[in-house]
Amino acid sequence: MENGSILTLKKSKAQTPQFVVIDNNKNEQTILKIGYQEQPWFSFSKGVIVWDEIRYNPRFRQESFSVICRYDISTKSYKQLTFKSRLFSPTLSTDGQKIIAVQVDLSNQFNLVELDANTGEILYKYENKDNLILQTPAYNNDGTAVTYISVSEKGKSLWLEEKSGKSVELIKKTRQQISKPVFYKDGIAFNAHYSGLDNIYYLDLNSNEIMALSASKFGAFNLAPGKNEDTFVFNNYNSQGFEIATTTFSSRKVDADNFVFFGAGVKAQENIWDVFAKIPDSNYLTRPYKKLQHVFNFHSIIPTIEDSYKGGLQLQSDNLLNTISLFTGVDYHRDLNRIAYNAGISIKSFLPVFTVNYENRPRRSFYNSNKVIKQGDWREDYVGLNARIPISFSALNHNYNISVNAGTSYTRRYMLENLPSSFNTRLNFPLNYGLTLQHSIRQAERDIAPRWGQILRFKYFHQPFDSKLQGDLFSTEAFAYFPGLGRNHSFLMNFNYQEASGVRQYNTEINTVYGYNNIQARSRLKNTFLLNYRFPIAFPDAELGPLAYIRNIRGGVFSHYENIGLETSILEPKTYGIEVHADMNVLRYQPNIDLGTRIVFVNHTYRHNPIFELLLNYSF
Repeated sequence: MENGSILTLKKSKAQTPQFVVIDNNKNEQTILKIGYQEQPWFSFSKGVIVWDEIRYNPRFRQESFSVICRYDISTKSYKQLTFKSRLFSPTLSTDGQKIIAVQVDLSNQFNLVELDANTGEILYKYENKDNLILQTPAYNNDGTAVTYISVSEKGKSLWLEEKSGKSVELIKKTRQQISKPVFYKDGIAFNAHYSGLDNIYYLDLNSNEIMALSASKFGAFNLAPGKNEDTFVFNNYNSQGFEIATTTFSSRKVDADNFVFFGAGVKAQENIWDVFAKIPDSNYLTRPYKKLQHVFNFHSIIPTIEDSYKGGLQLQSDNLLNTISLFTGVDYHRDLNRIAYNAGISIKSFLPVFTVNYENRPRRSFYNSNKVIKQGDWREDYVGLNARIPISFSALNHNYNISVNAGTSYTRRYMLENLPSSFNTRLNFPLNYGLTLQHSIRQAERDIAPRWGQILRFKYFHQPFDSKLQGDLFSTEAFAYFPGLGRNHSFLMNFNYQEASGVRQYNTEINTVYGYNNIQARSRLKNTFLLNYRFPIAFPDAELGPLAYIRNIRGGVFSHYENIGLETSILEPKTYGIEVHADMNVLRYQPNIDLGTRIVFVNHTYRHNPIFELLLNYSF
């Protein structure tokens, strides 16, 4: 920077990407945290930073974009310059007024485009008649020429191109991994591995000679001019990652390409012929994709464990466009000693996601008959229909989600055993509605939970089409995440409230305290207030042979309250305790396992012994 400070894009497993200024005393100041990128990239000139970020269609996330963002350090103003674009590797001109970037359209046509650095308007497009893959362009000092990398089947090339139309291939189609060229002094500096090791090299435009500028032991990358024309800064790779280093300009000639192709020995050993010697000339005709003929694509059998009393297997299917998902499965209810069957389909090609699911399941209930508690069993057919509109979008490191849903169902009960004559055998189309609003900042790989985030959720249930079953339920849940005391720690405050009447007065639609199912209730559930503090303990990256790979061990403490103002006060938690978890991959790849244990201490007024829980969550 003009004052001698260094601007860098800094990230790690413990920190999300952020622009950081390092002054001459090595003090660091965070300027701005950014969102997701295809690869780490930014450009700086005249107090302005530009970079690219990934954006998604708010509803259909399979459609993605790459937009250009701008930040003025002096005014602290952020602006997204382009929308629904596919622009990559933006680089500012020296005067900070223009941007050169790579544009890729939906037909995979690559072009270099010049944009206005203040508005994002396209000013000029460079021709690319051969449609080479273009990478990482950069301006010269006066903005009259650009350098960039091209990629083809024959290798990579380094180019110099002027607006006049003059184009020169400075380095022709090499197998070198040359990248990130920048104009420096009287030539172009770039990354390559002529010595067999990644380092920074320099092409003198006067003599057309290639010289080495660095001799890093493990790799050097990303040259940028230093405080004066005889110095430069770069990334020096070592065991701590990509450190920042500075050195003076000193070049030595590269006499030969010393890169060793380790695949040559394998090729000779296997006696593999030239696969390009004879190119097949088969013609493959395109045909319309008929969705109805490709609905079924079963791919997985997944074990399902809902609790200690219910488990089974589920067969899953997703079509190739990921617009229709199906499942069918069988569950065993250990407490009832009976089997349940289920199936469902989700259609995701419309704005709402429509889901229909069917269950044939055993049920049991207890009722009071002449002051005697009796048990009644039955089976039921349940058909549910739900429509949900999920919307998600991002800006910088902030993520937003909105979800609206509405649903109904029909239930038919049969095979009644030991039930009163007044038992209702039909549940006719109860309605439910939901709204969820969510905001969170981007999480680092080692974050246990969001360090800053908010969720607000509303639900409502009623039976407008069934006069025999009166009653409704309204619930709301509010979550607030805060940074903890240490890095990657997270503190959650969760307040939940529900009001239920009639046939729904004993339903539970909010989060409950840990140990809830093991503690005898004193009154109907009205509200809960849950405090959870989570933190990492270790990242062992340990292998247990072929059985498991342990990624992290984390802990947590909690204090949970129930029916505040009705049963307890804010000073008296109903339950509190500690938990320890471990994240691991089993059998080298799948599934992802969260294995843990929890000790729940219960308020003395309930006269309950501590509760010991084993926890198992998994995903495929």
